[in-house]
Amino acid sequence: MMPLVDGGCFAGHDPETGFVYSIEQLLDEFEYYGVARGLVGSYRCLYQDVFEGNRETAAWAARFPNRLIPLAIVHPSHYGTSPETLFQWLQRDLGFRVVGLFSSPAYHLVDWDTFAVRLIGETAEKLGLVLQAGISTEAELSGLSKSWGNLKTPVLIRWMGGHRYKMLASEMAAVARHQNFIFDVGNVSSNGALEYLTQRVGAERLFFASNSPHNISACPHAIFREARLTPSQREFIGSQTLHKALKLDVLPAGICDPDVCNDWESLCTLPKVDVHWHPDHWNLGEPGLSEADQIATFNRFEYERVVMFTILALNYDLEAGNALTVEWFERDPRIFGMIVVNPVRQKASLEQLERYAAHPRFLGIKTIQDLFGIGLDDELYDPILTKAAELNLSVMAHMPGMDIAARRHPEITFVATHANWGRASRFVNLPNVYFDFSTGHALRHETQLARFVQTVGADRVLFGSDGQVVAPQWSLAKLQAASLSPEDKRLILRENAYRVFPGLKNCSG
Repeated sequence: MMPLVDGGCFAGHDPETGFVYSIEQLLDEFEYYGVARGLVGSYRCLYQDVFEGNRETAAWAARFPNRLIPLAIVHPSHYGTSPETLFQWLQRDLGFRVVGLFSSPAYHLVDWDTFAVRLIGETAEKLGLVLQAGISTEAELSGLSKSWGNLKTPVLIRWMGGHRYKMLASEMAAVARHQNFIFDVGNVSSNGALEYLTQRVGAERLFFASNSPHNISACPHAIFREARLTPSQREFIGSQTLHKALKLDVLPAGICDPDVCNDWESLCTLPKVDVHWHPDHWNLGEPGLSEADQIATFNRFEYERVVMFTILALNYDLEAGNALTVEWFERDPRIFGMIVVNPVRQKASLEQLERYAAHPRFLGIKTIQDLFGIGLDDELYDPILTKAAELNLSVMAHMPGMDIAARRHPEITFVATHANWGRASRFVNLPNVYFDFSTGHALRHETQLARFVQTVGADRVLFGSDGQVVAPQWSLAKLQAASLSPEDKRLILRENAYRVFPGLKNCSG
């Protein structure tokens, strides 16, 4: 297996989340995933003391010189020592070659287009240090562009949050303008997006970073493992881009735990029902939308059934969007659907329910109530939910107002999408609410899938990917990282869906 260089990790105590992730735990993770070396910084730098934190990082690197590349972390609010004095100490006395700033995680937020940030960049360039920036938004990228975009030193950019699919246009524009910008792929979560980004940006401008333990490292590893890249592209993203930028010596051999590939393949080949799939796009330019690409994805992950609802119906044209779902029924016998409804078009929504409720492939109704700035408990939904109850249809929606709606309608089975420990605590005691855990981020503290499953019960959690905007392997990796029992995995991946949506047993497939 090709050895990886992980371009961004933390260790130590994260006071924001309460997690403590020791350097030994990080090295165990490296071994599991075949990471030969990793760029590592200390949480202490972000929250408490740049001197003590960077000393801690240097001590880790001294203990494991062949495995760790020390990442110095500073912040522009520190005015007690000039950047040149601080950086000379970091470089000369502690051996750092990379200096980073982070707006997330951080206690002191970074305003990137400031004199202090500009001076940090200019000082790093003068001393021959590589820069790293941890950002979460396009606005931050714009500020970073103004401060560091014209430097001669490489700038390694890490996306620390999620929803990377919204940033790709700005990222491609920044790469074209600033030759020193190099982007991590740790939050590239859309189906086929890593391949597309590689084609548009070039593998030599991309590097692998797990962003662990801030993010669940299994997710970027799964995306990278499943990506259809050439050997050369895979080598650049996995190691050579950083090897060149950091002027690394020869990499040690990869030492991947042999069980990791077996564990992943076993999970991929378990039969599944994906309860959250869109066959069309969010106007973001998502790749992989062809019928052949989608069916190939279903086949790769052993889908028995796919529950589909269109963005066309959710966002724009109710009737045409639901009709598009019907068209997909003819393309693959595994596909079932949800009837999309719109609370500001009550009459049309009720007509759609009357038209499709008896169709053997439709299982319930779907809405995104927060698109309209309301909750599911809003009076606009009253006639729709009443009709759903009459027709014995389940209701899948986002979470706003669902707790109140579920109490009003105990006879309806509700499915809360994008649920996890940090988002869905108020639904725990509502027995008629079930959950899919698809999200476009891999934030460890919010996700806590094992804790969430233990609290609500494995029999109330469903596998949903939110394809195409999120690839199936992104959610599957969270399931892998949660270390659940084989029985819990079977419930989540398949059996709960047949219980929540009895109509899935209709038709052959």
